[in-house]
Amino acid sequence: MKIDLIDNIRENSVKNMDISKGIADYAAQNEETKSSVHKVKAGYVVDSVPQQRMNPTYANPNEEEKTMMDRLQQDQMADSDARKNQMAVLANTTTKEDLRDMQEAGFSVNESTPEQIITVTDRINANIAKTGGEVSGDISKEKLEELVGSEYLATQIAQAFQQNDLPLTDENIESIREVSEIYEGLEGLDGQEMLYLVKNEYEPTLENLYKAEHSAGLATPTGSIHIDAFRSQVEQVIRDAGVEVSDASLKNAQTLLENQIPLTSENLQYFTQLQEMEKPSETVFAQAVADAVAEGNACKDAIMLSGYSVSERARDAQSVIEDVTDEDLAYCIEHGQELTIRNLADAKAHRGETDSRKWADQMQFLTAKRMLEETRLAMTTEANRTLIRRGFAIDTKPLEALVEELKSQEKNYYETLLSQYDVEPTETNVNRYAQTIDLLAQLKSAPATILSLDEVEATLNVLGDKAAIQKADYEKAGMEYEKLWTAPRKDMGDSIQKAFRNVDDILTDMGLETSDANRRAVRILAYNHTELTIEHLTEMKAQDEQMQRLFSNLTPRTTLELIRRGENPIDMPIEELNRTVEAIKAEIGDNGAERFEKFLHKLEQNKAISEEERSSYIGIYRLIAQVEKNDGAALGAAYEQGSEITMRALLTQLRNQSKKNSDYVVDDQFDGVNAVQKGVRIDRQIEAAFQNQCIKDVAEQMTPGWMQNLPEDWMDQSPEQLRQMLQNYMNENPDGEAETYAKQMLDDLQQAANCPEEIYAQLERMDVPASVHNVLAMEMLSAHPGNAISTIWKAKDALADAKEELLERFAEAVESPTELADALETLEEVAEHALDDMVQEVREAHSLDIRAMQLATKQIHLASKQTSEESFLIPMQTSDGNVTGVSLKVVRGSGKKGFVDIFFESAVAGKISASFEAKKDSISGLVVCEDRNMQTMMSQQLPALAQTLSSSGEQVDLRVALGDANPVQHAKKSSGDETSDSDNSVQTGRLYKIAKVFIDFANEYH
Repeated sequence: MKIDLIDNIRENSVKNMDISKGIADYAAQNEETKSSVHKVKAGYVVDSVPQQRMNPTYANPNEEEKTMMDRLQQDQMADSDARKNQMAVLANTTTKEDLRDMQEAGFSVNESTPEQIITVTDRINANIAKTGGEVSGDISKEKLEELVGSEYLATQIAQAFQQNDLPLTDENIESIREVSEIYEGLEGLDGQEMLYLVKNEYEPTLENLYKAEHSAGLATPTGSIHIDAFRSQVEQVIRDAGVEVSDASLKNAQTLLENQIPLTSENLQYFTQLQEMEKPSETVFAQAVADAVAEGNACKDAIMLSGYSVSERARDAQSVIEDVTDEDLAYCIEHGQELTIRNLADAKAHRGETDSRKWADQMQFLTAKRMLEETRLAMTTEANRTLIRRGFAIDTKPLEALVEELKSQEKNYYETLLSQYDVEPTETNVNRYAQTIDLLAQLKSAPATILSLDEVEATLNVLGDKAAIQKADYEKAGMEYEKLWTAPRKDMGDSIQKAFRNVDDILTDMGLETSDANRRAVRILAYNHTELTIEHLTEMKAQDEQMQRLFSNLTPRTTLELIRRGENPIDMPIEELNRTVEAIKAEIGDNGAERFEKFLHKLEQNKAISEEERSSYIGIYRLIAQVEKNDGAALGAAYEQGSEITMRALLTQLRNQSKKNSDYVVDDQFDGVNAVQKGVRIDRQIEAAFQNQCIKDVAEQMTPGWMQNLPEDWMDQSPEQLRQMLQNYMNENPDGEAETYAKQMLDDLQQAANCPEEIYAQLERMDVPASVHNVLAMEMLSAHPGNAISTIWKAKDALADAKEELLERFAEAVESPTELADALETLEEVAEHALDDMVQEVREAHSLDIRAMQLATKQIHLASKQTSEESFLIPMQTSDGNVTGVSLKVVRGSGKKGFVDIFFESAVAGKISASFEAKKDSISGLVVCEDRNMQTMMSQQLPALAQTLSSSGEQVDLRVALGDANPVQHAKKSSGDETSDSDNSVQTGRLYKIAKVFIDFANEYH
């Protein structure tokens, strides 16, 4: 492990500045020297004459620097160009695993902005790295090998990108190909080329090394400098650089002076290390390239000299902290050294010299151990990166100061996250969020025995206190324990299984099913020495399921929303907390359409499923989704009537309720169909609630792969049995089929990154977040405004009459901007109902259809927001019976002047754009058609159109052209164009009449 002795330079900076300034002045022979910041490995401010600033990583430690990723993340007021850049950075640094994990944390990828995705995924990756979990990227090693020409290099690059959780996108692969050619061409630097790098303050990147090799270097110095008069000062600079004073180091110092390069400890250290530098191995090169991309830089910015990369220093610091032993701590204490990363790294070389046992009971040693553990808990590689970028001396600062910085950084993260989700980032709210997330993580690994029938109103806070006590007791006794969170796993540990070998016999004797839920309830009751009865088992099973549902429901996203609403999650009773977050999930989580689209996407990716099976699985999905949406009403009715609780019975109840419009709900007040029928046993109420929770589990997690393994009599299974089958499947297939849909989300992200900057500008003008789906929808609406209308009208749903009425309503509303805006609001509602119908009813549903309808609905929503700018989307029926959308834009000028822009396209006519300019006594217009037949027809009908437009006696000049017909957007009137209220009223009527005349004309002759 190499921890470079750099930061001691900083401690002597004031003295060194004086020395080096004197030497520099002498060497320059009274030439004017400009002051600037010179950067070499966490250096300090000195005097030099740079031609170009090096990477700020190596600048003044008190100057906060930012990589491109930092700047994009922190610039909340970024303009549209920056927002597009944010999306581009994400597209090349985000993997499908990032997006899948983001969804599991409760965040909608499609509805998130780039800033939100960066904030959330950075924390996810930091947690994965901290817990030792695996990260991976979208690796295409074969393609990479073909481009870089080396199987070994391709493997190293693929591994480095995977370890940094970076995707090998086409853009990244192309950049790697280019820098691989540069790498292969590196031959080594001569002395003048090294001096070129030092004097020009170029950091040791791949690109700069290439430039140095192909530059002329520095001119040969004209004379020599004798350093004897300054020898003591020179030797001090050499020592401060961490270099031994020798003939070689003195010669290097003289060489710098002779080339008019200020003799500073940084310059000398940099020059010395360049002399020792060899061509990096392919492994080092691959890691350097991945580090550059991870830091938000280009591949060509990869640092080729060990110890200079931010990422390398961050990893080294983390490695030192993880590797510290009691002996290392004792060595530092015994030798009076501060607890710093550098000192702890040095202590490793002295292992065997100190007996840590004699310090074991000393307060100083115990305090050091506590501080080390605090550092380990707070530190991640990404957190270290951020501190180093900010100029924090991570190697030489005491651990106490380091922990405070890490905590401050953690607080800043929470404040950013809360602000991005409209939660006021007060200290109270930040603490509530942090405590909730931490408590939930602790409870997942807590003993299951913290559940108790005596505490029905338990809160996260109460359970957390119990967990700390019981976990300590188990660990002290050296005993295994069953964890509260039932994450997919194949076993619980041999000792637990042996201790409960007879559970199945007990359940059989009680006449109960030997399900995992019943077995677990028996174990928890036994641990707590609670009498084993059917009532107690039912209650414990329900309580356990409440906690499992809470682990699923209380995501970071729902926690944020709870706090935004003024709630403190850790003090709410578990049952109330669960109900509240389930309601929040229904509002802000995956809507039914997105969940159904995911299911269909997975279904379509499974090529082993036949068309007949496909139809069957969609039916199963919809039945389970309907029972879930029913929220226990069917279950309540079945229990009331004494029916056996199976999926078949629940389907029957659903059908009966749809006929009778009955309303049953399973809650604390559940007592049957009406108030006359009393006496439903409490255990039946608890069991009904438990089965209802099981249905929710199945609805959220079911996959086509699981359905393939369902028995033929699945309709005769209870919700609990179905859930057990699902858990068994997930134990064998822990990743499920989530990756296929995650790939779709990543494709959407990359597509959004390729949208033009104008799309982002348009969203910014409308004050609409630049989320992935908003960007895609805006791009579609701008380029092909008719597609959204066509999608909605072609959808197979029960809204044909409503759509027909809307066509008539729009036709009548064209002359009134207010009525057009109202009609668009109604169209938005119709689109949402059409989407619901597709999810719940349409037989031949496909994921692309659902996706198209979701984006169409989003486009109508955006079009509705544009009405304030007098921009409208109008449905119009074409001659072939289809319906397309007409884009209408009205721009007012002064007095009676103004513009009317119209655009539409159809299968019959192709694209048609029309632009009209209305002046005081005249109207001029140009119609552009991309279809020759349509141009001919339009030309023939121009006199009729002109006559209709000139009804008030205006002079009309109309022309038709053949060419590329695209939407035309005239600039808005200038601020100097003032229009009186009376003029405005006249102008509005005149401009919208022009629009109506042309749209009616196009509708008739199209």
